[in-house]
Amino acid sequence: MCDLLGDKGRRIRELTSVIQKRFKFPENGVELYAEKVSNWGLCAIAQDESLCYKLLGGLAVRRAMVCSVSSWRVEPRIVRSVIVSGKLRAQRAKSMKFKDGYMISSGQPVNE
Repeated sequence: MCDLLGDKGRRIRELTSVIQKRFKFPENGVELYAEKVSNWGLCAIAQDESLCYKLLGGLAVRRAMVCSVSSWRVEPRIVRSVIVSGKLRAQRAKSMKFKDGYMISSGQPVNE
């Protein structure tokens, strides 16, 4: 959160002006608010960033995905799935899929 706000709110003001200029909004027509996520385990964007930093840090893909899925176990009723695709280890591209929870993905119940 401190990274988003910057020094004395400087960064969030810069982001506001960039969005304002890019989309040609009138002066003071855009207001950005930042709020801390109370339970980051349920926030998909936070989990995505966490997985990205783990992969960029050199952690193995399977281990990073298992860590990401296991950190979501806060809320048992939510179904989670993570798919990472590309050149994971060898030259040949493949995809790894991890699911947690009960997901209806085929058959008649999908259409209902």
